[in-house]
Amino acid sequence: MSKPVKFVRGFHEPKPKDIDKALGNDAPFSNEFKTSFNSLPKPTNDLDWLANYREKGQTYAQFLDQCPFLDDRSSLQEYIYLTLLDNDDRLSILNIDRLVDYTKRFFQMEVKLLPLFTNITWNDKKRTLACTVKGRNNSTSATTLRTRYDSITGHSQICVNHVLNLLKRSVPSDARCLVAITLHDLYSDSSDLFIAGLAQGNCRIAAFSFFRYDPRLEISEEFWYDWKIKRTKSKLMSTIILLRSCRLLTHEIGHLLGIDHCIYYDCLMNGSGHLEEDFSQSLFLCPVDLRKLSKLVDFDVIQRYEQMLDFCTENKFTDETDVLTKRLEILKKEKPATQTKKRSNNGDENDKFNILDTEIIYMFSRIIPSSSISTIRRSSNFVRIFEVGPRDGLQNEKTQVPTPIKVEFVNRLSRTGLKFIEVTSFVSPKWVPQMGDHVEVLAAIDRIPGIRYSALTPNVQGINRVLSLGNKGADEIAIFSAASESFSKANINCSIETSLQRFNEVTQIAREKNLPVRGSISCTVGCPYEGKIKPSQVVPLVEKLFDMGCYEIALADTIGVGTPKSIKELLQAIQSSGISINKLAIHCHDTYGQAIANIAQALDMGIRCVDSSVAGLGGCPYAKGASGNVATEDVLYLLEGLGYETGVDLNRLIDVGQFITNVLKRENMSKVARAILSKRQN
Repeated sequence: MSKPVKFVRGFHEPKPKDIDKALGNDAPFSNEFKTSFNSLPKPTNDLDWLANYREKGQTYAQFLDQCPFLDDRSSLQEYIYLTLLDNDDRLSILNIDRLVDYTKRFFQMEVKLLPLFTNITWNDKKRTLACTVKGRNNSTSATTLRTRYDSITGHSQICVNHVLNLLKRSVPSDARCLVAITLHDLYSDSSDLFIAGLAQGNCRIAAFSFFRYDPRLEISEEFWYDWKIKRTKSKLMSTIILLRSCRLLTHEIGHLLGIDHCIYYDCLMNGSGHLEEDFSQSLFLCPVDLRKLSKLVDFDVIQRYEQMLDFCTENKFTDETDVLTKRLEILKKEKPATQTKKRSNNGDENDKFNILDTEIIYMFSRIIPSSSISTIRRSSNFVRIFEVGPRDGLQNEKTQVPTPIKVEFVNRLSRTGLKFIEVTSFVSPKWVPQMGDHVEVLAAIDRIPGIRYSALTPNVQGINRVLSLGNKGADEIAIFSAASESFSKANINCSIETSLQRFNEVTQIAREKNLPVRGSISCTVGCPYEGKIKPSQVVPLVEKLFDMGCYEIALADTIGVGTPKSIKELLQAIQSSGISINKLAIHCHDTYGQAIANIAQALDMGIRCVDSSVAGLGGCPYAKGASGNVATEDVLYLLEGLGYETGVDLNRLIDVGQFITNVLKRENMSKVARAILSKRQN
């Protein structure tokens, strides 16, 4: 008998009173109608959505407060636009007309096809995909889409970020949203196995691929380019892919309309942890989310269900037909209660809300190579913690830590909910004695599926040692440069230019082995030798590291002199150069007590990855007086207070911090940990 899978630590399964509160006291649905919906599914797989993510849900009242469209009913933004990034022959298996038809019935809104992409051709010699793109003023331009290509299998993927940049220039003024659909495989950065799509809520745009929704495909969970076709009955195939496509498209447009993930029922708006979970989910909105949509669009609930029933019957969605038939019978018995009242032009006293002006980005189906973790439909309130304690923390501690203790340290961190852990550094023991056992540590840790274990490899010798370990090696590698010439020479004994040449050799090897590379830049706001660092010194380095193939770059305030003002200026300068904030991380030291304030500033600007070290371990041997990294415990406390999610258990992390500080015989530098430990003693 298989071991039962629990909800992620910290997630509270809603009770009936919580569901009633989410729906609202004046909801127009009867108990009989509500009980026709299945309860929230419990996890059955370690990779399932709620086995990994501590969702808080969105009540009807919160939707009224957050949705950016509710006070804009009279605006010209009334159409859902779809555009096709593919040739007609490839799209034939999707049956676009039926997909458009279902989307109209589901949202009770007009859906239009917009011919933005034409002349789509693959250049076999250059291994690139070219097309003609139509702009807002009907002007056209030839574009070569950013792609990656595997010469052995002939498989290619399009960079979804490039597609979104093209869509931004073409959003019609009357569009509620513009969505690109393709059967080409997509990716976002070099660490992706694939990405099914990406949406930018504040820009009203999204791009989705149905490539991996094809039931004929058998797809590798390890290599992005590895797949094969299996035999499937054509009639069955067309039904399955239409059902899957309808589910994906309506879920994601729901997000673009302001509806967050649902934790109250078995619902279309549930999140997914992997494709199999995605394929098994409901096609319909639960009462809570149905009420949200009806508030936004003002439709008749019964009429909408009848239109959807006709579609499901015609397209042989057997299970869905049975569900709709049952619910319609209930609704028709209670017709007066379920009619949706039209909202007056003046609104009503309950319709008070604030415009949500932060960028909402839903990224899903990112399957990480060398790991079984999958991240699907992650909302903008999720912040990734990159734990650097075992490497950046320990390498600067005076006490030599035995190898078995390091292994136990990493293993304990793995049980806190962290998904990214920097384990060690492949540098010469002559320069960093604490990391001299890098091979032994990396080979001995207990690897938990879903966690990415990283190692610093600043040179070719380092990455070759990692690769020689096979599946005992790192899931990703890290390289680091510096924005200060003086610091670069003191820290790694070479100029910035020489360091970049070395890193380019490392990243070339990593690309050949499909190994993700994360970059880091030291001294981005201040240097112990040169003083203040200008943003203009940092931007070219960021661009060069991305050109090498880094999927993300951490901006480090190595000596902790930054302030919210300098962090803001730095991020603004990088964004102005055309680099997305979503590909950046923040790495703060707390020398002057500004780390938490600086992180809060970065979060406000869109940063969603924070480097930190449990118990505030670390320092910098080349920066006299610099204290350690910001404590992960303090960062978690900040994030939870601001309403962000991390999936990390604070109490467990505090226990790990105490374990390692006892070994080091030093004080725990986390203020949050000290406060909570004091309460425990009382």
